[in-house]
Amino acid sequence: MSGTVHCREPSACSEAERWAFSRLVRQGFPAARDLDRRVRAARWLGFHYAPGDALAGVAALKVPSARYRRTMFRRAASPVSPAGCELELGWVFVAPGHRKHGIAAGLCRLLLERVPAAAVFATTRPTNQSMITILRGLGFARVGQHFPRRGEQLALFVRLPGRDLDASDG
Repeated sequence: MSGTVHCREPSACSEAERWAFSRLVRQGFPAARDLDRRVRAARWLGFHYAPGDALAGVAALKVPSARYRRTMFRRAASPVSPAGCELELGWVFVAPGHRKHGIAAGLCRLLLERVPAAAVFATTRPTNQSMITILRGLGFARVGQHFPRRGEQLALFVRLPGRDLDASDG
């Protein structure tokens, strides 16, 4: 699908861009807490605008707290330490009318190109096969086991450039 794709640091975005980003994130993640502050604190924000300038998809490289990282890795019983994984790929959401066109994969790839040597983690529902396929295609491996969070099951994925992981496939 054609359109305009760009990646920016939150401080380089206008208030309107950050608001539009947050609005689309809330469609996919209605339980997201303190979203406006967390969007401003992210490392990179990715935007995909469809022809006509409609925001079709978003994704981010977030900078979660050390406590959050430890909690996610502990809940997943991860054999990988969260210490080096200071970035989280997340808030990946494509508006329903724009799905199945590679927008999410393109946004994730664009963001990860900004931090090629960084260790990055992501979580997704173990039933979200589209996201799992994207993550694996970008060098992520599932580690640990599924774990509950806010009423749903999640799976932890980690990308450690230059290092192979003993990942679980389940």
